[in-house]
Amino acid sequence: MRLNISRSTHVQDKVIKRIDLGTPINAGFTTVAAVQIFAPPALPTIPTVTGLALSTVLARSAVTPTAIISATWDTPFNTEPQSYSVSWSTDPAFPDESTSGFDAPQTSCSIDGLKCNTLYYVRVAATYRTLQSPWCAAASITSADDVIPPAPVTSAAGDFSTGDLLLTWVNPTSTNLKDVRVRVYASNGGTLLREAYSSTGRYTWSATNNYLDTAGAPDPSVYIILTARSYNNILSTDVTLTSTKRLRSWRAPL
Repeated sequence: MRLNISRSTHVQDKVIKRIDLGTPINAGFTTVAAVQIFAPPALPTIPTVTGLALSTVLARSAVTPTAIISATWDTPFNTEPQSYSVSWSTDPAFPDESTSGFDAPQTSCSIDGLKCNTLYYVRVAATYRTLQSPWCAAASITSADDVIPPAPVTSAAGDFSTGDLLLTWVNPTSTNLKDVRVRVYASNGGTLLREAYSSTGRYTWSATNNYLDTAGAPDPSVYIILTARSYNNILSTDVTLTSTKRLRSWRAPL
C-alpha cells in the first residue's frame, strides 16, 4: 500500500494535513478512502502580569487637593511585552474603568488627578502586537488624604508706621500649603475687624479698611493672627503679633 503525506497548508487560519491514500483499496471486505485531518493551531498567549503593588501620595490643584497612585509590577515570565495597559476604578468590577496604555515596556506608572481618601482598584495587562494577556488580579488602595496641617508661618512682622498696616511673613514649605489666613482684631483680641487670605507672604490692612471696619473710629492698636491653610482647609497652629500705629499724623481718609 502506497502512503503519501503532503505538506501542511494554512486555510482560514487552520492547518490542514492531507493524508492521501491514493485510489481506494479493498482490504478484504473493507474499503479505505482518502482522509483529511484538520488540526487548528494553538493560539499564542502572553502570561499574566504578576507582582502588582500600589502606593499613594497627595497632589494638589488650584481648587481642591487630589491624589496620585503609583503602581509597579513584574515583567511576565519569559516574555518581553511591547506595552502595558493599566486600568483603574472605584468599583472592583471595573464597569466605569479608566484605561491608559504605555508604549514602552515599562513596569511602573503614576495615575494622577484622583480623589482623596477614596478606595481605588488597579489592574494591569501586557500586550505584544495584537495580543493582550489576561488582566492580572486587581490590587486596591485608599488614596492619600489631606489631613496633615501645614507648618506655621515664620518671621511674622507688622509695620503700622503709616496709616496702612503692612503684614509680612515667610510661608512654610509644606507641599499642601494653599494660603495663609489673616485675621485682624481690635486692641489685643477684641472684635474681629477683618479676615482675609494671602499666599504671597504679605497683606496690607489699609487706612481705609481700618476706618471702615471700625465704623469710623480707627483703631491704632491691633492684634493679628496668621494661620497657614491646606488645600483641604486643614489649619496650622496660629502665629500672633500685635502692632501699634504711631499716633502722630494719622487721620481718617476722605
